[in-house]
Amino acid sequence: MNTSISSSWTTNSEIHTRIRGGNGSYYYEVFEVTVALDGDYIFTSNSSIRTVGLLYKENFFPNLTSLNLYRGGISNGENGQFQFTTYVQSNKRYILVATTNLPLTTGTYTLLVSGLARVNLLPINSTSIISTSTTTTIGESILFTFFSNDYTIIIHRHFL
Repeated sequence: MNTSISSSWTTNSEIHTRIRGGNGSYYYEVFEVTVALDGDYIFTSNSSIRTVGLLYKENFFPNLTSLNLYRGGISNGENGQFQFTTYVQSNKRYILVATTNLPLTTGTYTLLVSGLARVNLLPINSTSIISTSTTTTIGESILFTFFSNDYTIIIHRHFL
């Protein structure tokens, strides 16, 4: 079953800076992804712009783009569109980030997701993603991480 959604990157779109894969600022849009059935799904873009698609588990933090990254696809081939196949579970929340391959590029695009069942693609603002905090104890160390839309604080304390 196929699901598609069309949108555009504009000068009013949200901006993130990539840690890997290039320097500069990139317009992006965020979609919550849910599926009715577990299975393999194909994520593809269609645009006149070279695109990048990144799939995250649970949350996406624009200031920490490598955290929760599950699968990604960068522009490949002559058409410059991303495409990747990945296993998606029905009881999990995924976040699809659609962005451009070149900094500050605007234009229209369509996302297409194909798989066993209908995929829900809900456009969301990254500021609507709830801030979270975690505390992890490893042996004699404690790692506390607080994520916000504006910043990330990581505290690591090792007890002697």
